[in-house]
Amino acid sequence: MRFLTKHFPLLTVGLTAGAVFILYVFRINLSTDTIILFLANKIFLGKWLAKGVLPLYNPNIFTGVPFAFDIGLGNLHPYNIFFLLPYPFSLALVTGISTFVFLAGFFLLFNEIAKNNRIALFLAYVLFFSGSGFIRYSNPTIMLVIVHYGLFMWSLKYLDRKQKWLIPLVLGVLMTLGGHFQFVLFGYILGLIFGLFYLKIPLKKIALFYIILFILVSWYFLLAMPIVLESTRLTIRKEYVAIGPVRPFQFLELLFPFLLGYVRNGSFWNVGPTSVLLISPLVFFITVLLSLKRQMTKGIIPIFLLLLVSATGFINLPFLRGAGQIFVVIHILMCLEIAKNGQYILANFKVLKINKIYLLFPLLCLGAGLMLYSRLFTRVFTVLYYAVKHRGPNLFFDAATITATGRLIGANFFLLMTLSVIVYIAATKKKFLFPILLVYVVVEGLVVNYAHTYFVPSKVIPTSVILPKNIDSKLYRVQTAADVIPYYGFHNYMSAILLRPPFSKENTFFTEKEQANFEYLQSIFKLIPSSWSTVVGIKAVQGYNTFVPVKVASYLGRPSIDYRDVYKDIIRVNPLFGEIDKGSHINAIETSRVTLYDKRWSDLSVKYFISPSRLDKYKLLANDGRFFYVNPNAVPIYGLYVGSSVIPAVSFYEDPNKARFNLSAPDVGKTFKAIQSPDGFIVYVNGKKIPVKKDTLSLSFPVTAAGTVEIIYSPLEDLRELLTKKSIVGEILR
Repeated sequence: MRFLTKHFPLLTVGLTAGAVFILYVFRINLSTDTIILFLANKIFLGKWLAKGVLPLYNPNIFTGVPFAFDIGLGNLHPYNIFFLLPYPFSLALVTGISTFVFLAGFFLLFNEIAKNNRIALFLAYVLFFSGSGFIRYSNPTIMLVIVHYGLFMWSLKYLDRKQKWLIPLVLGVLMTLGGHFQFVLFGYILGLIFGLFYLKIPLKKIALFYIILFILVSWYFLLAMPIVLESTRLTIRKEYVAIGPVRPFQFLELLFPFLLGYVRNGSFWNVGPTSVLLISPLVFFITVLLSLKRQMTKGIIPIFLLLLVSATGFINLPFLRGAGQIFVVIHILMCLEIAKNGQYILANFKVLKINKIYLLFPLLCLGAGLMLYSRLFTRVFTVLYYAVKHRGPNLFFDAATITATGRLIGANFFLLMTLSVIVYIAATKKKFLFPILLVYVVVEGLVVNYAHTYFVPSKVIPTSVILPKNIDSKLYRVQTAADVIPYYGFHNYMSAILLRPPFSKENTFFTEKEQANFEYLQSIFKLIPSSWSTVVGIKAVQGYNTFVPVKVASYLGRPSIDYRDVYKDIIRVNPLFGEIDKGSHINAIETSRVTLYDKRWSDLSVKYFISPSRLDKYKLLANDGRFFYVNPNAVPIYGLYVGSSVIPAVSFYEDPNKARFNLSAPDVGKTFKAIQSPDGFIVYVNGKKIPVKKDTLSLSFPVTAAGTVEIIYSPLEDLRELLTKKSIVGEILR
């Protein structure tokens, strides 16, 4: 028993991590960023690492894109070694270990301030279940940076001991290599605030630490510059930086986490999804109380205000989109303030006297919740709406939507009822205070996460797709209609599922069979959704990535001249689709108005199309429930050109970093051309580097001698080319 008491925090953290691991073995978070961004890229990485190759480049999406030094994916972090294991075990293992590191790190951090194991464990669980924790696994490129925050901030205490500076430096490097740079920056900010205001470390010492840390990771940022500066992401254009601010009304989510959010089939109640401001109302109440009692750390309130202003999007910075994401910093600072004042809070709680009249409050909450959850709310709302508007609710605010909205709001009152009952029990039975609060936080977090997260069986996400044998995927690209045809494919499926009415569970536009068996989802993966070509091992122009090449996005940015005719049925239903609206191309290339008959596919070596239905301008190659069509006009990815004719050049070796070809005497005098992104590639003929011509989306050179040709990607060459031809300031302002 003494062992359990002594090691209770460690055992609790371990059991929680184990539970998350088991969950991810059998279920997977249905999220674009999890499935077709993170998972697709990590399976690609693991397959090549198993062959002894570190993929510096990904040739399978767009016309190729730098890979290893993508500062959104964290491909150089040590946990990537687990992706040598098969899916879903690999993803489950990384998720379980990350959960352990998150909880253990924040436990150590809060315990360093509170000097109380129970308070520290409670706050770590608050942050994980009702803050920027479990729900962030919907985007592991973000979450796998956040898991480092606790340990990184905790380790800064060693800055007072020169012989132990290695610990925070190593943890700082690991956090930097973890993934999404925006959240790495937030980690730096948290470390600075924690060191200055909580550990009272002199500014000079912290500044020196960060200088050393930046020197240690400078190579990483330098080698990441080509993919960052050549992408659509680093920009201060309004359509990019204005994404995701916290609107003033949305701050009500701090009190009522279910108040706002999607309700029914794309219509939503007020300002949208609630995951950004997800935090336990209990923590918010305590923070407000500390502020009113003037117990906050000196100088921290102005920082809170600055962070809140930043979250509203009034300050827009290049690269940093989703201003509301800054709430991850606000969450952690709130918990730090509670940890710092833990003894003060407990002392005041012990003298708290609660009269039985207090129980009227949870009863009122119960009554309000039941009323909002019932059909009575729908009827009352409809009558009042008609009295004010003199008409019935419209298509996007019909009876079903009103019912779902009532239930969404009503859930907040059930949560307040539970919280008030727990406060009453804890105040009258004070020895049960800690276990009651811990159970409440876990239950509250699970309920809130359930409302905003959707899991599917891990087995419905395949890691391979069988293609007909007569498709030559080495010489030509394969494009799936699921990435091109509007309102079709994985994004559409995911949105329809995630936009389900919370709690009310009305049907989406998918049939019950599709929802129950995930047959529709499986059929989409058979068509190869965005980025899954990376897993399958074929090349496709479309993709989903943390950075999108400007060159390809610009090339495909114009709508096809025939799109109004090809998509006339869609335009008839949705006239807005007919309007030309330039997308921001943040994670994918906007091709909804580029029809499958556009000549640009041919010019980019797309010879094969996979379609869910018949096409009328191409030759049918195969049909196994999917229609495979051949585009006879496509040029090969690698070819030997003589005048207007082209002969495919077949590589005898190819990996993500290089391709090798044998050229014979008859090939001398021809022009070798590769339809790919040319940046960073060096060409060697018989071991000797030769000059090449680089166009927007191709490289070429005259064949002057027979022998072996190697086309090799070099991150250093990519950086050199960028620095010699680009103005960095100009790129940021692009």
